[in-house]
Amino acid sequence: RVEKSKRNRLMLIGGSSLLGVAALSFAIYTAAARPFMPVGTVVDRLDYYLEKVEDGYGSYSGKFYRLVDQQGGKLTAGSEADYRHAMYETLDGHFDETIAKLESGEVRYFDDARKWASSFPEAEERTDRKEQAENAFTKGLGAAVSDTLEDVKEGARNLFQKAADFIKNTVKGDE
Repeated sequence: RVEKSKRNRLMLIGGSSLLGVAALSFAIYTAAARPFMPVGTVVDRLDYYLEKVEDGYGSYSGKFYRLVDQQGGKLTAGSEADYRHAMYETLDGHFDETIAKLESGEVRYFDDARKWASSFPEAEERTDRKEQAENAFTKGLGAAVSDTLEDVKEGARNLFQKAADFIKNTVKGDE
């Protein structure tokens, strides 16, 4: 009888522990994967993240892609692809904007270009776009140095011209 009581107690403890682990696993799964998130909430969040990225906050693209990867199956047939396309176009537009600024000599946008490049979902594309940013930075730095050099030469010409005019006027005034 004592042995049967110990066995029952062990079975109760073991069964309770197993049930507790199963409940904890289910709670962690539902917190991470959110399988019961309504479609309306998914759409609202995707729209919000897309709007934030359009406004210039590229870090929201990570949340967008995580959500669409987890919950994309809940969306209608073509809307997942439409969302992905809209986000890609938005990221591409911001990246192209910063690249154009870099190439025109506004080298202060180098960090912005690298951040936009980091916002793309695929690792290979991120790497390629970071290289594009570095190339544009180099081109823009050359343009900025060239412009600065031209400004210095023009300034020196103006200075020499003013000095020559001053000397001519001073010499004429003495005669």
